[in-house]
Amino acid sequence: MLSKSYKRLAARSVLACAAAVLVGCASVGNESYIKVRPRTEVVRTTTSFSGALRCMDDLFASRGIHSVPVTTIGIPDATGKVRSGIRDMLITSIAQMSEHSGAFKYVDWEYESKELQVLFQQVRDSDRKAFETQYENPRYYIRGAVTQFDQNVVDNRYGGGVAGQYQDYAGDVFADWSANASVVALDMNVGDILTRKIVPGLSSNNSIAIDQRGGAVAGALSNNDLGLTLDFESTQAEGVHVAIRTLVELGSIETLGKLTRVPYWRCLQIESTAPGVLREMEDWWRDMSEEERNLFAERTLVRSGYLAGPADEEPDAASREAIARYQAEKDLVVSGRVNFQLYTRLIGDDRPVSAGPPELDMGSEETLAPPVDARELRESVQIELFTDRGSEPSYAPMEFLHANVQVSGNAYVYCYYQDGAGDIARVFPNRFQSDPRLAAGEIVTIPGREAGFQIQIEGDGPREEVICLASDREIANRLPVELHGYDLVPMPVESLDEIARAFFAIDRAIVSQARLPISVAGM
Repeated sequence: MLSKSYKRLAARSVLACAAAVLVGCASVGNESYIKVRPRTEVVRTTTSFSGALRCMDDLFASRGIHSVPVTTIGIPDATGKVRSGIRDMLITSIAQMSEHSGAFKYVDWEYESKELQVLFQQVRDSDRKAFETQYENPRYYIRGAVTQFDQNVVDNRYGGGVAGQYQDYAGDVFADWSANASVVALDMNVGDILTRKIVPGLSSNNSIAIDQRGGAVAGALSNNDLGLTLDFESTQAEGVHVAIRTLVELGSIETLGKLTRVPYWRCLQIESTAPGVLREMEDWWRDMSEEERNLFAERTLVRSGYLAGPADEEPDAASREAIARYQAEKDLVVSGRVNFQLYTRLIGDDRPVSAGPPELDMGSEETLAPPVDARELRESVQIELFTDRGSEPSYAPMEFLHANVQVSGNAYVYCYYQDGAGDIARVFPNRFQSDPRLAAGEIVTIPGREAGFQIQIEGDGPREEVICLASDREIANRLPVELHGYDLVPMPVESLDEIARAFFAIDRAIVSQARLPISVAGM
């Protein structure tokens, strides 16, 4: 039989051991410890664009983009309804896109910090070059905000119940189902860090719907002696913060892809023929000088194995041969020259990049997704062909012809000339005017002032002719092989009608033509 003092001591020992287990330690005599650890394994956060971020990393590596310094002034919540560490989410996205390529170096200082003000003063006293090189200061910064958070834009609720009584039993049951959705939007832009001006075209605007569904069932059954109540409720909701992270990742892919001018749409599983993508490539093409276009084409052909390096701003015979071979193999119009058609194929065809398709349905005010191809929604572009002598001019032998082409809307234009002997050659686009795209209302003269060729009326026959064909889409790469010849050289066709039929066979509904009959005086 234990004494009372021993009982108190034993009770205290049990309580002490229990407390020791709770705080992570036990018996001191043998110096052993019991540690309490979380039983749930650590899981890495994965979003629908995790694969796209890895794809961008591979894309930057293949393009040789390395150590580009960037920063951000923060991405606040302008709605006051979302509290997330958006700035840190952006930093994580940039890090994931630079894991193997080292494409970006994030400079971690605040835009209004004293350190930055000192740097501003330094650049005022020196120049931009010194600012960009000193301490790897970034030229561009990313800014943005959560600009929209509309709760319950869709709010549906359905419910009903039934009650009854049978002999001594009474009961009722009620069911309720609800579904609602909220929309959150994120805007991101890129600004020049010195002028504090937003760079046009380097922006993204995306939105996402957050879904919440729930249901409840309740019932009761009773008689004079017993009662039974049943309640059941189930709710499924998508997290706001996960949605914000998804928007940040998508926005960083778009803005940094545009900044570095890489085909980021490939990582988003968007076709290069989508209208938004084509507009993007058109803007990039216009901003490039002729030397930059040549360098891009030659570097890409070197990476693809069509050309032995190094690349040069002035293409030589080997470069033109490589371009022509590439155009022939890719079913493009063979010209041996760098044009927009070649650029659009090269920019997405230099090296395969793997990516996982996004799992969420992302929304955007200006989406890059291709629309349904409905021909009834497309209108043919009106084309006009004329000279300073009218639309049916007359020339004497040995005079020079200059034809003017104008379209009513943005279009791709191809022009062919048939001389008096019956020979036919493509005169536009040509090696001196390589871009077949014409803007609405733009007038192009063939040959242009800078062209290195002339169209001279030789008087081999009483009639010569020019035909121009226009389409709102680039369809020349779908022409028969015999029409893929070089510019300004005779083609293996018998008439201009044969060329017109080839264009109409592709898409007659939206192909327009204009003809310029030329009579030769004295014939």
